Amino acid sequence: MCTYPNLQTYENRNETYEQLFSFCPHHYQWLDTKYKTNSFYFVAIGLQKRKQSYFDPLRQKLKEKGIYLNYFPGMTGKYISIENHPLSSSYKQYFYDHLKQLKNKTAKTNYLGHYGATLSHYYLMKNIVFLNISTPTIILEDDISLGDFEKSILSRHIEYLNFNHTDWELLLLGWSCDYKDHINCTCNDQEELKKLSTDGSKGIVKVNYWFGCWGYVLRNHLTAKSILKKITPLDWHIDISLAELAKQGKLQVFGAIPTLINHPGKLRISSHDYNQYGDTKLLRSDTNIPTVHFQLDTDS
Repeated sequence: MCTYPNLQTYENRNETYEQLFSFCPHHYQWLDTKYKTNSFYFVAIGLQKRKQSYFDPLRQKLKEKGIYLNYFPGMTGKYISIENHPLSSSYKQYFYDHLKQLKNKTAKTNYLGHYGATLSHYYLMKNIVFLNISTPTIILEDDISLGDFEKSILSRHIEYLNFNHTDWELLLLGWSCDYKDHINCTCNDQEELKKLSTDGSKGIVKVNYWFGCWGYVLRNHLTAKSILKKITPLDWHIDISLAELAKQGKLQVFGAIPTLINHPGKLRISSHDYNQYGDTKLLRSDTNIPTVHFQLDTDS
């Protein structure tokens, strides 16, 4: 039973915001829409314990660009019950087995962070549906770095999709798909980059498979509702679940090249010969400016 109905009720309590959300994620009023504009709604999934180090500086950087960033409480995987969330039996068993491996120190990687991230994105979409947010929502994770991220550039990408691909549902601002990570990354080979700027430095491409949910645009609450219906119960990590929908033609996804939002670590989009190092000072494409990969769209 939820005892904390919204943002305001927790402020004078000892529990952290993150803990309260973990107790009560099904009550959807965890998202403040006060700063929703007619054009976009910006929100970052953050962890309370690192809010001052990650979320607050990110909010300040975006504020300098005229963007207000809303906070959404992320969930820490190691504190979350496996039984109290909409997981398939196989996904539950995967984490039960993983917990045993962690206890026995036989696990090579700790995947509880994937669990927390998956539920965080899932319940954020629940909030978007519950609050009927009809404008595109830019969803970020708190540990990202900004590439060439401006509202004008974002608007250009959205305008292109609205005009040329009226059925679009997701726009990936940051993503990766390296051949060495999965054979499905070759599914993007046949897609041509579309030029969005005269100098060839900005482009957009249809995406059929990818990894990562650190920065993307969700079209609206109807898109969120459709996605939730298709992925409930959760059968795997959120990015792979969405990528599988795209691969099956059940989700219309596009991606920015170069990426506008970066993530720590070296990440590659093999189909489009593009590397992203997670540091705006080290942002590189193998071809510098990928003009040679663009197919000019003379009809737009």
